[in-house]
Amino acid sequence: MEHIDVIVKVLNELSKDNKETAIDHLNKEFKHNFIQKDLRKMTHYEKLKIFIKDGFIDRYSGNKLFFPNVLRIISMELGDAFPFHPN
Repeated sequence: MEHIDVIVKVLNELSKDNKETAIDHLNKEFKHNFIQKDLRKMTHYEKLKIFIKDGFIDRYSGNKLFFPNVLRIISMELGDAFPFHPN
């Protein structure tokens, strides 16, 4: 299953206020292994400018990227089940 399909499932469950089901989807289909590496500090605005400049395309893989605030919101709602990395 593509990552975008899992994110859509998670967002659908969050819109229904089903946090536990959203967490289950993440744990089964999109498990994160969080690695703490924060070597440089950039503001949210600086990061957003880079995303816009790159057209929300990963420069290394060519894959489309999610708007960072969508991932930040999911992380705020689901906590450790979907940790948000600032980079």
